[in-house]
Amino acid sequence: MATLPWIKYDSGPLSGNGNLTDLPANCFPVRNLLRSSSSNQQWVVALRDTEQRRFAAILTTLSTPTPFESEISQKETKKKQRWVGKEKTVEHLLDGFFIMHHCAIEDPSNVVILNVNGLDLQDVKEDDFLLFDNIVRIDANENQLPFHGLRTFPQLAQLDLSFNQIKNIKLSANDYESLEDLNVSYNNLTMHDIEILGMLPSLRVLRVSGNDLVGLPRRLARAFVHADINGREHVKERFPRLEELHLDHNKIVEDELFIHLSSLKSLKRLYLQHNRIRTIPFLKVLQGRQVVQEYSKAAMKRKNISASNSPMNYFQHGLNATGDDLIKSTIFEEDEETSSSSPNRNLPVEEEDITLPAFPELQFLDISHNLIDEEDDVMAVASWPSLTEIILAGNPLVQNHVGLPPLIESFLMDRLGMKVHR
Repeated sequence: MATLPWIKYDSGPLSGNGNLTDLPANCFPVRNLLRSSSSNQQWVVALRDTEQRRFAAILTTLSTPTPFESEISQKETKKKQRWVGKEKTVEHLLDGFFIMHHCAIEDPSNVVILNVNGLDLQDVKEDDFLLFDNIVRIDANENQLPFHGLRTFPQLAQLDLSFNQIKNIKLSANDYESLEDLNVSYNNLTMHDIEILGMLPSLRVLRVSGNDLVGLPRRLARAFVHADINGREHVKERFPRLEELHLDHNKIVEDELFIHLSSLKSLKRLYLQHNRIRTIPFLKVLQGRQVVQEYSKAAMKRKNISASNSPMNYFQHGLNATGDDLIKSTIFEEDEETSSSSPNRNLPVEEEDITLPAFPELQFLDISHNLIDEEDDVMAVASWPSLTEIILAGNPLVQNHVGLPPLIESFLMDRLGMKVHR
């Protein structure tokens, strides 16, 4: 078989002098010998340059820094050197370049889950987030990020912003349209902030643990008016899809708490552990919208004693109170404008009472580690039609008894089939 004169084949594992020059890898350079180097490959270089410019346009970092990036890097180095030995630090920015470097990717669409926990991020560049169209989950706890700063992620469904010192939340009706799971625990939220969060249209799970809340706003689930870009007004419901609510580790008392929670018609799981709740009142729905509560004898006795020692009994007002001083902190600006023009707008109409069950969808209740000490303070849950499980651990009611109290065991467990954990 004839061979080409310029190709050298392998003559053995080693040559006579013991070197590796005769190995096949060194004897058969297919690419360089059989393909001549010519100027016809310029289109490959042009294509590579075009791709690099395209990646740079979508915040792709190049292997070698451009002159502009080198200049920015030098400025940052000088800035750091200028503050050496001083207490002042430069705020960290969450932008597109930071996410690309942090996730070590070249295409923003490749990021699905973003984890930036504990990186001391304090500011954001919202316009960059539009390119990350596949991010569905962000874990950003232990930072100082603003709540509204992450609203431009198109597909964001799960957001963790716990331990971010968040307060004074501001939202519009079109923010976080796809958000389903939100964790804003251990921040500085108020009752008004909880009311604002009700504008999130797709929210199913809300965690607001550890915010030192003492109660919930009266307008927790009341509809609000939204004006679109054309000036048309639309009435929308607050928390229309909320199924799971975490209110644990706060300072909540039972003052109208369950009245406000009963307005969440889709609520299925409720967490109220580590609060200051003493009783669960009996709830009655009037006219299909107004909820009144009735307390047990033991609860009424405690409230009468406390009322005699206080200048004003807050519980006497209920939902029929018309004084705005009691709810001034939870009134929206649009409500203040309409209240002066139509003061009787929200007053109940004298009609026949229509009794409906409270908490129609609630299946699970965790009320452990509160201040419940009487059986009668729990029996109101028997009227909740869908409740199947309740946790009472850590309450004086179960700590002072060996086993469960007889009424709870015979009625809630044996007769209604509930699971009661002590």
